[in-house]
Amino acid sequence: MTLLRDKIRTLLRIRVERQTPPMAGKPRPGRYLVRGRKRLLVTGPIADDLWYFLTLLGWREVPVAKDRRRYVDLPSASLDLLARAPFAKREQRYRQLIDQAQRIYGARLRSRESTGRA
Repeated sequence: MTLLRDKIRTLLRIRVERQTPPMAGKPRPGRYLVRGRKRLLVTGPIADDLWYFLTLLGWREVPVAKDRRRYVDLPSASLDLLARAPFAKREQRYRQLIDQAQRIYGARLRSRESTGRA
């Protein structure tokens, strides 16, 4: 029943875009951070300066328990790579990770289209 209702809401364009939740405390390991359609797994404790950097960019912890939205997942080592990057090069490394995730996602879409899967 839920699936049918979801399809009808999509067809009728009855959708409410979720607002970015306010900045909160640091997430625990195993939780996800999202920004738009991108998702990042928290693999370990986050340093205060890294959390501040991510929140300024708009990253927030997923606010719902059962999130059905589709995301572009960043590689699982992304948070560790950002944490190890020198502060002066952190934004450059961040852009590289985002670009890499977009390329992987684009390749997966092309692969699905060529095999006929949706």
